[in-house]
Amino acid sequence: MAQLAPLLPEKKPEPIKRTVRDVFKEYREKGCSDRAYATIRKQDSLWKNHLDAAFGDRIIDEIPTADVVDYLAKLYYDDGFAFRYFESFIKVSKRYE
Repeated sequence: MAQLAPLLPEKKPEPIKRTVRDVFKEYREKGCSDRAYATIRKQDSLWKNHLDAAFGDRIIDEIPTADVVDYLAKLYYDDGFAFRYFESFIKVSKRYE
């Protein structure tokens, strides 16, 4: 069997399925130490009041872009949030890239 090992395709490890909540938690623990206190408070508020309920339990790699666009469009067009508020979501998401 040892001689066959080079002929067999290498088995790749399964990717880790992480929820949006997992990533936000890690970001808060390790990724925002260079952020101003007011920025952290604003991001926490966005998380608590909007993102957690909408996306917290969802696996990041399984969220279609259309779902995010639809969610942000609803906030802007249906719920009447100002563009500056809407823009905050984009700034939070760029920290994960």
